[in-house]
Amino acid sequence: MGIYQPILTERLILREFKEDDWNKIYSYLSDCEVQKYMIQDVASLDQTKSYAQMFLKHMHEEPRKYVRFAVLLKEDSQLIGECGINMPNVQHYEGEIVYRFAKAYWRKGYASEVVKRMLSFGFEELRLHRIEALCDVRNTASIRVLEKAGMTIEGCMREHRFVKGYWRNSVLYSMLEQEFNKGS
Repeated sequence: MGIYQPILTERLILREFKEDDWNKIYSYLSDCEVQKYMIQDVASLDQTKSYAQMFLKHMHEEPRKYVRFAVLLKEDSQLIGECGINMPNVQHYEGEIVYRFAKAYWRKGYASEVVKRMLSFGFEELRLHRIEALCDVRNTASIRVLEKAGMTIEGCMREHRFVKGYWRNSVLYSMLEQEFNKGS
């Protein structure tokens, strides 16, 4: 689907990654608190460069399976995190919302703003039927974000992933196209 135009929210600009973003995202990918509930461990400089390169490559794939946006503050264009939708099985019209923010920008409502906009993007622009989000059951802040966005809990997947040396329980949330349209 090529490269998407920047998306504006009340306080944020969501734009696709650029070549030099790796040095900005390193600040949060290398933070152990930010990565605490993520599948990935703390990233090195080289791993961060590879991570950013991966999304630059995804921009030109057809069909587009991974859409990732850098999240910038409108007021000063500071890159504060990332968000997007993964669609590895795009033929099923389903996607997974993902997001991550630098610690300095937690508890300011940015994640809620982003998740609501990604739901809109997924249903209205990508024409998805189902959008889900998965998080570590211990990540209560992320659970609150998903519930605030109106997503429905489907359940807990017990010992669903082996992450950082232990079995992780994951909570699954979802929203269907008709639920989104009903709430609009």
